[in-house]
Amino acid sequence: MATAIQTLPTTAIELQPYGTNTTGERQRAVVSSAPEPDDLLEASVLADAQVPDGGYGWVVISACALVTWWFVGASYTWGVLQA
Repeated sequence: MATAIQTLPTTAIELQPYGTNTTGERQRAVVSSAPEPDDLLEASVLADAQVPDGGYGWVVISACALVTWWFVGASYTWGVLQA
């Protein structure tokens, strides 16, 4: 009685050398159209000129500092208050 050898599917990945396709031919690099440096500079200046979140960042930082100072100060002075 002859038995057939059954091969199981695999999830192995074979890496190809960089710049070649499956037939071994060299591929050309695809050059994307990059924006001009002047356009990037203008976009950067525009982004830096805008205030994020309406400028409330320092208010939030100050409130967090006040709450932290209150809780840390209360825990460090507990010995003085207990006496």
